[in-house]
Amino acid sequence: MASNIVAYIGIDNFDNILYLARILSKLGKKVLVIDNSDSMSVLYSIPQPKGMNSLEEIITYRQVDFTRQEINQEMKEEYDDILIFYGFLEKEKDISECNRIVFVTDQYRYNYSRIPDMTCEKGDQCQIEQDLLIKDVAPMKITPEIIVERIGIPIRKENVSVLYHDERDYTNSLVCHYNGSFGLKGISKQRKAYLLEEVKKLHPDIDIHLSRTAFRRMRKGR
Repeated sequence: MASNIVAYIGIDNFDNILYLARILSKLGKKVLVIDNSDSMSVLYSIPQPKGMNSLEEIITYRQVDFTRQEINQEMKEEYDDILIFYGFLEKEKDISECNRIVFVTDQYRYNYSRIPDMTCEKGDQCQIEQDLLIKDVAPMKITPEIIVERIGIPIRKENVSVLYHDERDYTNSLVCHYNGSFGLKGISKQRKAYLLEEVKKLHPDIDIHLSRTAFRRMRKGR
């Protein structure tokens, strides 16, 4: 049974999703990535074997399984971690299957204002953790604190992650998208720290030294 079913809502985040999936696979976890988004950015970053349809099948690439099917019980029983990218599409029924939501935005008002208010409405029984990732941040007066306030979703300070704009990370994202490569040449320290922290949140029982080893293997494209 899946330990983690994570919904990513907001702007494109295919690079972090795929990097995280690879690290988890290196740690022996069986990982499924689902693209149910409007942009299909994860789909375009995974080579599509001729004759296979990701709307009906699961494609395996570099030890990570990928599909565009909707989540089902069989998937929940087969995988340890399921990472689902929704973009800005609202799918309340599917999202209710998740135990964690990561809202993703940048500093542009037209992006963070589009994030749907998917706060849980199940009262005290709600177990859906809500995090916020703010990407490509530039030093200016529109701070992460202001963005959190304007979004209007009750997210604890410790659940807000910030990634500042970095040209090396941007280049790696392009390479990942066009070449299907997960090698991270010159990855920034902040991106590395973010990915390792995500592993810790998903699997707090995994030793940090094992996570770092898995990260190094993934960074080299192994």
